[in-house]
Amino acid sequence: MKVKKFEEKVEKLSEYNEKLLHYAGKMMQCVEELSDEDYGERDDDDDDEDEYMERGYRRSSRGGGYDGGMRRRRDSRGRYM
Repeated sequence: MKVKKFEEKVEKLSEYNEKLLHYAGKMMQCVEELSDEDYGERDDDDDDEDEYMERGYRRSSRGGGYDGGMRRRRDSRGRYM
């Protein structure tokens, strides 16, 4: 009974491994295609961001805002203190 169950799990593992290798190959092909493309030069907007940060503003996923350069501390549960 246990041997049969073990063999079924090994077979399933083998199937998953085949799928993993298949999709990993597709992923690598996509990465190669991306590296072959020429996207040009990146725009350098760092000067604007440096000025933004010097004034005490910060960007956040919650909309950002002015915090005077200070961050509020949080407790272990993530609540502001």
